[in-house]
Amino acid sequence: MAELIIEKYLAPWLKARDPRLTGVAPASGQAGQKDPHLTYSRVGTNRWRAQSGPVGVCGAKIQLDVHTQNHALGRSIAETIAGTDDIPGGLDGMTGTVIGAVEGVGGLEIQRADLLDDRDAFDDPIEGQEPGWFVVRSEYVITWTEG
Repeated sequence: MAELIIEKYLAPWLKARDPRLTGVAPASGQAGQKDPHLTYSRVGTNRWRAQSGPVGVCGAKIQLDVHTQNHALGRSIAETIAGTDDIPGGLDGMTGTVIGAVEGVGGLEIQRADLLDDRDAFDDPIEGQEPGWFVVRSEYVITWTEG
């Protein structure tokens, strides 16, 4: 499924974008992660089609959660991933960028990535893991070209 390819390329990019992260994992793989870490989940996916069939462009709504016990650190990591005036090249507003290429071969060409929503939350403690974690949740819509 072409829609699943985004996670394959996005996870390594996220880890490289901010080395303060101790891990990047699917939301289902959160158990045992150290502070701070990021989880991601694909909230929705679509493929553009013409009457003749697929046109080679996919899109997904991706939720990124930075989990930490230090709220200021979580907010800083989320801003680094999105990009700021001081730290350009982030995910928000990314266009025409190839992520995941190995020695210039392969990868995924991002057509457009936009930050839709950004909010603070608090995870309930998992049994035996007190206290709970601060969560900075960001939702992006990302479109890419199928290779």
